[in-house]
Amino acid sequence: MDNSDKHFKGQLKDEKIICTFRRHWIVIFPYLFVLVTGLFIFLLFVFLEPTLNISPLTAWYSQLLFLTLFLGITYTFHRIFVHVFNYYLNVFIITNLRIVDIDRTLFLRDRRDTFNLDMIDDVKKGREGIFQTLFNFGTLEIYLPSMNVYKRMSFIPAPNHYFRCICRIRQEYIDRGTMKHVILNPQHIQNIQEISEERDFENENAKIRAKKLDDEGL
Repeated sequence: MDNSDKHFKGQLKDEKIICTFRRHWIVIFPYLFVLVTGLFIFLLFVFLEPTLNISPLTAWYSQLLFLTLFLGITYTFHRIFVHVFNYYLNVFIITNLRIVDIDRTLFLRDRRDTFNLDMIDDVKKGREGIFQTLFNFGTLEIYLPSMNVYKRMSFIPAPNHYFRCICRIRQEYIDRGTMKHVILNPQHIQNIQEISEERDFENENAKIRAKKLDDEGL
């Protein structure tokens, strides 16, 4: 898939989007179930209320029950739609340089976590149980040795696909020679400095000898 025309806020220069994905739709299924159930109960009450024999003495009770039910369902619908909007605002972005985790809500939260490919040491995937296998979702764990932590991403759809995608992009990053996480110990750094000083000293002596030979030739 060509994502060259896609961009996001905070995108770096020469950074290209490889793929984007959200959590599995199963995370909003409970809210959708409550939405459908609440709507069914409300419509059932609306259609059955005229057929009930309600005396004038209990009419106020029926009206109060209808108002309470209406307000409760309205609040529930509001909460459900907020959760659905939040679901679409939370996105994972894999680029040729890093992984971006955008964690946003409709009103109060806007947080972004980024993991450069040179920070990633290991990637694990997991899918357990009949439920996860049936609906094809699972977890991805990214090990960050600089912080000695695993970044866990849950409810990932098609975890095998995105596991292979991250591994492939990371390998391409290594092959380009841009991996920066090779750490030299102090002894290696000292040896490199000593070798560099010896080469500078030899070059300086060679220049002095060449100048003496030129003077003697004159």
